[in-house]
Amino acid sequence: MFLPLRIPRYDDPSAMRWGRVQFDSARCNACNMCVRVCPASVLELESRKARMITHRAAQCIACGDCVAICSESVISMVHSYRFGGAYETLDRGELQPPRL
Repeated sequence: MFLPLRIPRYDDPSAMRWGRVQFDSARCNACNMCVRVCPASVLELESRKARMITHRAAQCIACGDCVAICSESVISMVHSYRFGGAYETLDRGELQPPRL
């Protein structure tokens, strides 16, 4: 039996789930460090508060760099990325910020 190869699309929620971070905006001091350190460039300051850029939020890789650099502990990771379908995420452990 031959199964057709299905290549997942990045905009298909059944094949991809991107990372997600959340902010406690009341404690943000607008230092801009999280924005500067984000390798995916998905963070910005708006009204002196850090947030994810709406149209780029699907590019978050949940690396945890923003969590690690935030001196006020404003940022927390909600979930990591997950590839489904034909792709499998290898060697992914518990979601943790990077070691300093």
